Amino acid sequence: MSQHSWYNPNRKRRYGPKPNTRRARGLRRRDYGKKKGPRASRVQDVLPPVETDFDFDFDETKVPKSERTLKKYIQIYNWYVGKYQLYYDREICIKATSQAFECSEEVVKKAIACCKYILAVAQVK
Repeated sequence: MSQHSWYNPNRKRRYGPKPNTRRARGLRRRDYGKKKGPRASRVQDVLPPVETDFDFDFDETKVPKSERTLKKYIQIYNWYVGKYQLYYDREICIKATSQAFECSEEVVKKAIACCKYILAVAQVK
């Protein structure tokens, strides 16, 4: 009885490749790209613990009142940080970000200052 379904005794086990699996549909495994195994846990242990630096001097920038503008600033800042991890040059990253979002470089600089201020204030509290 184990090969039959509990609610339909006429349904038998289907041998062979199943039709709706990720492999049959040509998709990757669901855990593709996730680090696993003994080396994945070792990578996190290698990094030394870093204390939070509370000695910062940020200019108090105006945080935009509208939520839509703030979300756009956060998108710009995240894009800028991703580019900065690639190039490590502030001016190149600002130009690339302004081209990606089709805005001026002043808007990108304002977004960076705003997000840095928000992150600094959030760390203190």
